[in-house]
Amino acid sequence: MMYFHLIALAVISKSKRIAYHRSFQEMSDLREAHSQLINEQKSSGYSIHILQTESESWESVVALDPYFTDIIVFDSCPDFVNEINNESELSAVDIAGYIQNKFSIKNKVSIQKLTYLIFTKFLKDTQQKLFPEPIEAWQMGPVVSEVYRKNKYGILPKDSLINKLMVNEDSEKVMHTINSIMHEYQEMSSVELIKLTHREGTPWKTLYDGTPHKEIPADLILEYHSTHPDELI
Repeated sequence: MMYFHLIALAVISKSKRIAYHRSFQEMSDLREAHSQLINEQKSSGYSIHILQTESESWESVVALDPYFTDIIVFDSCPDFVNEINNESELSAVDIAGYIQNKFSIKNKVSIQKLTYLIFTKFLKDTQQKLFPEPIEAWQMGPVVSEVYRKNKYGILPKDSLINKLMVNEDSEKVMHTINSIMHEYQEMSSVELIKLTHREGTPWKTLYDGTPHKEIPADLILEYHSTHPDELI
């Protein structure tokens, strides 16, 4: 007896791949499950594969095609999709590491300011936060403390953003935002970038009073842009 295998495969990183796997005897059942996966695929990045073996087991898939070796397999589609979503959530450190490595930005203050500009443009364009870490009002302007901590010791990641974007539904929007900001601002010095965020009326200028780790709320950034639609910050 032959079995159809329906496999949804997501590449999380160079060392981690996950899959959702089901096996069927009837073609009609395969078609129905395949349609459901295609609908889910619109919001979660993965590829879909169909194979046929003489067993319903995952081991028979691996025996047929070694490409499927060393994959973490889920038998629940919701659990599989949740794992993709968890792995694809972007962090400020991902953005900062990409800026540093892709565009050869070495100045620590510049990395902070460019990360803030990218966050701000994405928020302005989509009404969504690009990453969950709070942006704080420090003396030198908007800062993400986790980026500061990691960058202080030179351990910003090199490839984490690209790995996550492979399974992130907003990958095109994210890359468009990054490239737009870098095209406009990457040649500015750290001093010039600081002056931008220190202008009268900006969220940093409104909030900064020397209080440690005082957060700049996303709502305040959006409010500023409602009255300054042509400004990024």
